[in-house]
Amino acid sequence: MTATVAAMDTVAPAPGRKGRASFAFARTQDRTFLARQQVGYPFHVTRPFHLEAEPAHLATLYLQSASGGIYSGDDLAIDIEAAGDTGIHITSQASTVVHDTRGAPARQVIHIDVGENSFMAFATDPLILFPGAAIEQFVTVRLGRGSAALVTDAFLSHDPGGRQRPFGLYRSVVEIMDQDGARLAIDRTRIEGADLAGAVSPHGGFSASASVFAAGFDTSGLPPEVLETALAGPGTLCGASELPNGAGIGMRILADGGVSLTRALERVFDTVFAARFGTPPSRRRK
Repeated sequence: MTATVAAMDTVAPAPGRKGRASFAFARTQDRTFLARQQVGYPFHVTRPFHLEAEPAHLATLYLQSASGGIYSGDDLAIDIEAAGDTGIHITSQASTVVHDTRGAPARQVIHIDVGENSFMAFATDPLILFPGAAIEQFVTVRLGRGSAALVTDAFLSHDPGGRQRPFGLYRSVVEIMDQDGARLAIDRTRIEGADLAGAVSPHGGFSASASVFAAGFDTSGLPPEVLETALAGPGTLCGASELPNGAGIGMRILADGGVSLTRALERVFDTVFAARFGTPPSRRRK
């Protein structure tokens, strides 16, 4: 399925680094643990940890880059498999920079397979798009029966030279499937940096953006307006709605910068986590 999604409306990347990371999670009686991992450069991971204030079986894993960012022609892939009755939170310690790709877009393919009655949060920090950066990202989420997943797809633009030069391209496809591989929902995003830098930007001057998917959640337990209320405040605009075919809830967020976007994503995680487990999450150190 990963290869199918990755091939949609795209071309093979220019020669660059090939980075692969795969993880398989399982559960003992009281703990979710990392049963198998294969991590190649530029990926690096910490040891999973558990927090006593949360459901005891939930494991948190930090996914890191050891290379200083994403570069021209990079071809990256992440594969995550969660067995039944597991609880997993994958995040990052900081945002990852996408450098000027010089006409050869980077590509990242992420496949998430959530077993029955499991919870998966793939909530990494926003990508930082430098001038000239172009990246295509493809995410597939397969939901087992009774499972749920939180997936964030976020970026912000930044010119370290202070000249407001635009990034190149941000393209993202997120697909949500049921346990049999049938498509429930698909979301496509394509944004050219030059459009956002124009006098009339579709983002209205906001430099940071996120799409959030609470897949597998029923709106009776997590109404979209609850998510919108959680994010109400200065520096952000947001809207949430039910996804088709009972796939869950989708949300768009615009923010005036990285700080506002990060805080908004933290509030989304808190709200979704509480809806699943009945208790707010502990704060992760970053």
